[in-house]
Amino acid sequence: LDTDKAGMDSVEKYFYALLGAGAAPRIVELPTEFKDICEYFAAGMDKEDFQVALDTALSIDEWLEKTEPENFRIMTAKELLSLPIPPEDWYIDRIMPTEGFVFFVGAESTGKSFYTLTLAESVTTGSPWLEHFEVKKQTKVLFIDKENTKRRTQARLKGLGIEANENMFWMVYPETFELTDEKQEDGFSLFAKKLARFVKKNEIGLIFVDSFTDVMVGNENASGDVQKFVDSFRQLFPGKTFGVLHHEAKPQQGLQRTSAQKVRGSSNIGAQMVVGFRSSPIPKTKNEFLMEQIKAGDAEKLT
Repeated sequence: LDTDKAGMDSVEKYFYALLGAGAAPRIVELPTEFKDICEYFAAGMDKEDFQVALDTALSIDEWLEKTEPENFRIMTAKELLSLPIPPEDWYIDRIMPTEGFVFFVGAESTGKSFYTLTLAESVTTGSPWLEHFEVKKQTKVLFIDKENTKRRTQARLKGLGIEANENMFWMVYPETFELTDEKQEDGFSLFAKKLARFVKKNEIGLIFVDSFTDVMVGNENASGDVQKFVDSFRQLFPGKTFGVLHHEAKPQQGLQRTSAQKVRGSSNIGAQMVVGFRSSPIPKTKNEFLMEQIKAGDAEKLT
């Protein structure tokens, strides 16, 4: 077949169609400098050259192994140990990594949205978070907020003293954001793909999602649906950090659980987070909260 992407993508389909018709197909690879068989012969290649190609034709397994993406490759322990893997990288030291999912879990009205606003300010300006945690690297921030109105967000920004910031972005109409669309060939909504282009163009490194259940498609208790959410964001926004706000499970009488176990929904949520926090009100106070780190990547959890 042709050596372009369309030709490569059709190889399996035609191979199995021929196999089903009773043929014994093999796959002939043309040199990549030729678009198709016509160019191959027009460039001066002859019968003998083509016979060499026929003699080295591949089975479907050989062809799939040869053309599989690099990230499909299976490595030995020796190869893995030889890789020059850099140390864990952070936007905010031991708080916000430069890639992966960070979950902020807590009951309603425990300050989760306020934390994300202060984190965004620190990451975009370089000022230490809570006047304590060092900003290692700055980046731009996008909020996908389907819970708070523009009025509420504006009031919170003013209340926190966060000034006009050209590196913090909000979706103006969050109700228009749907992650998936079955009518689209790739399964993503047109708006989600528009947002992916915006993130790439503006070099945004950190995306906050408020909240998990408002954006995901399916059931938060189903491991497969959680995985689809995670995979979708990684495909749309490769190499980015996602700060995801999520609610904790309601307490059950007589059941003792750790803070990590209080995350509502599938255990796959905990498995996917690189860093996680749980916020809770401090008893007998109205405006004080405890923010506990329940997962810390490869670093030691903060106390």
